[in-house]
Amino acid sequence: MDINKLKRYDEIDFPTIEKLWENSINPIGVYIHSPFCPSICEYCIYAGTLLKNKEEYDKYYDSYLPKIINLYKPILEKKKDSIVSWFFGGGTPSMMEPKTLEKLLKSLPNFKESKGCKSFEIHPAYWSVEQLDLLKEYNFDNVTICLQTLDRDTLIKQKRVPATLEKIIELTKEIKKRNFSIFVDLISFLNRKESDIEILANDLEWIYNHISPDEVSISTLFQNKEFSYGTVKACFESKFHIEDQYGIEHYDENLPIEIFIEKQETTIRSFRFFKKETKEKLKTSFMFFMDPQYRSGDNIDTIAIGSYKNKDTQSRSNISHFNYIECNNDNID
Repeated sequence: MDINKLKRYDEIDFPTIEKLWENSINPIGVYIHSPFCPSICEYCIYAGTLLKNKEEYDKYYDSYLPKIINLYKPILEKKKDSIVSWFFGGGTPSMMEPKTLEKLLKSLPNFKESKGCKSFEIHPAYWSVEQLDLLKEYNFDNVTICLQTLDRDTLIKQKRVPATLEKIIELTKEIKKRNFSIFVDLISFLNRKESDIEILANDLEWIYNHISPDEVSISTLFQNKEFSYGTVKACFESKFHIEDQYGIEHYDENLPIEIFIEKQETTIRSFRFFKKETKEKLKTSFMFFMDPQYRSGDNIDTIAIGSYKNKDTQSRSNISHFNYIECNNDNID
């Protein structure tokens, strides 16, 4: 059996996979995928599925995903003490109805009691107080607000549903009320124009004044050499008190910045700015433990649960023993 060519969960030889996991002594990160999106953003390399009807939604969350989780349960139970991180991403996981989210969380063995860092992505236009209450009940640590940018014209041009500033402020208050750490995702230079520098500066100023996040991740388009590492860093430093409160890191410290910039041709995560007081706490978050500087070589195992496809037609499931065991097409029967 060629594990790298598997495409459907019913082709997976789980007894073989269990034996592989039994021999693993590495820490584990668990990724739970929600494929649906309210729109398909132009910039996104992850080919989310436009939610067209309730039938598709029910098929995924009531049929496909439970089957996958049941297959993984023996592994999750045996390795429960090795799980250092749980991450719920997409897609747009905050499009889940509260009852769907509750059913999903209940289906994960030992999840509520797990000491692994728990993180959840939220689209600022799609969320509910009931969702946040469930995250609190199940002991989540971090919430990522996927802003990308606050510039409404840019969002519309990129086919992303914008959220009002009032709704983002309300979300921030509800998150802080429940004592979650707040991560913010931004994407810079989406218009590939000099005016993008001002947009990024405005985004950062508003975020600092109204959110004061524990971490800001900035993805960048370096197709224009004017938009360099120094430009992004200067924007951040001008709006955040970087020396007193925040530190800065490159996502791959082993790659010289000049080489990194020259290689960038698509939107990828590039920089992280984080509150110094919470850095140790953040090290067990999903994005931190995936970084080379926080692990020894490739000694981290990631279980990616759910149907995941992207524009490169490659799985993002990153399991050290094999590359691809997830469904890589639209058929999720």
